[in-house]
Amino acid sequence: MGADPGRLRIAFTSVAPNGAPVEADSLRALAEAAKLCADLGHRVEEAEPEVDGAAVVPAFLTLASANTVVNLASHPTKGRPPLPGEVENVTYATGQLGEKVTAADYIRATQTAHRLSRQMAAFHATYDLLLTPALATLPPKLGWIDMMMDDVHEYWRRVFQFSPFTVCFNLTGQPAIVLPLARSDATPERTATDLPVADQFVARHGDEATLFRLAAQLEKARPWFDRRPPVAM
Repeated sequence: MGADPGRLRIAFTSVAPNGAPVEADSLRALAEAAKLCADLGHRVEEAEPEVDGAAVVPAFLTLASANTVVNLASHPTKGRPPLPGEVENVTYATGQLGEKVTAADYIRATQTAHRLSRQMAAFHATYDLLLTPALATLPPKLGWIDMMMDDVHEYWRRVFQFSPFTVCFNLTGQPAIVLPLARSDATPERTATDLPVADQFVARHGDEATLFRLAAQLEKARPWFDRRPPVAM
């Protein structure tokens, strides 16, 4: 893990695949991470992968909801799917969405995942790593993302508004790592300040080693182990 990662070709982008807006703290953290990587000798430039971003969330939800149907039907003792109230509202409702997924829908979503994977493989022919914000917003207050919400569509809308950068790589299967390299700025209207703001690095298939080596290099340059927000004290 402590090995020299070498001089890496790193592309960075602030554009979320689903077009979600990115808040100022995340943009600042991205710029700082890009500069830090450049200062460490890596070749860093802004470049956006050419992927079918609009297809990411629909494909993910199709696959996730269909899998939820199977998972909910696999209880080892009850021998039946759960009734309302036996699992979280969002879990139950996502399973209900999955009941409407056809075999053709599932195949189309699987083919979309494969297409995204090929598109990212083409991107990684030029770049070793992709750098993005980890999240589009600061951590929301407890309860804003709630598995007991009654509106399953609003739940997933909030998830992908908050975290639009990670879902694509759940589909492509690429290794990625999230590092808390920055902190939030204090503002008059914000009650919780100095929160961790993270960046995401994504590698090509099978290249976890590069992620770990770069992460070790970055942590040595900008340690975070002893940095805790006031709310954690």
